[in-house]
Amino acid sequence: MATGLRYAFVNGSDVRAECLFQEAGYSASEINGAWSVLAPTTLAQGAVYSAQAGKMSRLGLEFPGQQYLLLSLRVPEPWQFRDWTVYFRDLLSLQDGSSSAYLMSELAFGTSGTMLAALAHTFGAPEIELRGTIADSVTLGYRHTW
Repeated sequence: MATGLRYAFVNGSDVRAECLFQEAGYSASEINGAWSVLAPTTLAQGAVYSAQAGKMSRLGLEFPGQQYLLLSLRVPEPWQFRDWTVYFRDLLSLQDGSSSAYLMSELAFGTSGTMLAALAHTFGAPEIELRGTIADSVTLGYRHTW
């Protein structure tokens, strides 16, 4: 379930705030339990490893929790540069406070291509929900529409 607000500015920019609830996701205590057995240190943890590993790899649970806040800003043609769009998105887990921020820039290239550059950073300790094993990433690319 998702609910949110959007405000569109006269210049074409828009800002959004969306609350997301994923019933199939895990509660905060379930996430903590699952992470704790993925690196078992005791025999008792090892006994439930396979059950928890199965839960954590459920299809459709790319984000394993239940409650999120998504904030986004889209700015087309900033500073009046034609065919350029800048995006900022931040996904915040309301269960543990972890966050994943994403900044992307797209520039139209010809009539059917787009050059893009993106930076992503996750906030929080490695064992909490949105952090995972990689804290930062950089993406450079070209998208062509046929």
